[in-house]
Amino acid sequence: MYTATPPTPAAPGTAAPPVVLPLARIEPAIFGPGGPFGGDDRIYFTDLLTSYGLPAPAPEQFDRPRNSFTEMVEALVARLGPAARSLELAVFCGVTPDVQPGFPGGRLADLVPGLSLAFALFDQGLAGPYTALDVLARTVPADTTRHAALFVLDQSTLLHSEPVPGRLRVDRDGAVAVVLGGDGELGTIRPLGTVAVPAGEQAARLAAIERELAVDVVVAGRGLAAHRVEGSPAAVPGLPATGTWLTLAAHATAWRGRRVLLADYDADQQRLGACTVELAP
Repeated sequence: MYTATPPTPAAPGTAAPPVVLPLARIEPAIFGPGGPFGGDDRIYFTDLLTSYGLPAPAPEQFDRPRNSFTEMVEALVARLGPAARSLELAVFCGVTPDVQPGFPGGRLADLVPGLSLAFALFDQGLAGPYTALDVLARTVPADTTRHAALFVLDQSTLLHSEPVPGRLRVDRDGAVAVVLGGDGELGTIRPLGTVAVPAGEQAARLAAIERELAVDVVVAGRGLAAHRVEGSPAAVPGLPATGTWLTLAAHATAWRGRRVLLADYDADQQRLGACTVELAP
């Protein structure tokens, strides 16, 4: 079996250019237990893993309910309603694999006929949403009638019993759609990308960003939980990818007119990701 790994990060250099994007909407969703596995899933995963000399999932692992990424995306599109029809580009990201083989990008294209491109970014750990935002910053449609969306996905069901690092453990299923473009009804978002930060220096770097950008509120993700700014709200627990975005969605009305910094640190890759959100008054 060949396992792909991210390229070695470049040395810290010039910060990402100050691209400011219109923020149209943040749509959160928390899911219940979900539905059952399909009859073919047991056969598929058993054949896939044993063909590489790996142990097949235990039969009882297929008895648990689950929410696939495809089903999460379907739910978010339903919540977006008619606004989903204006999506032109989408990026999916998270910290876990999809528990059921599916095609969330293909399904999104079925639901949104005008979608030009959809792709996924799942190899960046806790910094993934900020890498995805950095990509979207260079591709958001100039046409104010069209939009791009970041789909951040957390899935709790795994088909193995191996230990999972606490910082990546998902306790429940959640998803957030961050819709960019249009007239920026909700405000603006400035992606800061990700930068290489040695372990032990993440708190100092976070504080430096906070001072430089004069933010009013800091929402630190799970990778920065030990360095959370006093008085700032915590990211929603149990949801490593979506936790910071769910906190932002929950406080968006109360924080109107304020500058919010969202940030997280991936210890495996030693990268700090961040963005600022200026909520409209």
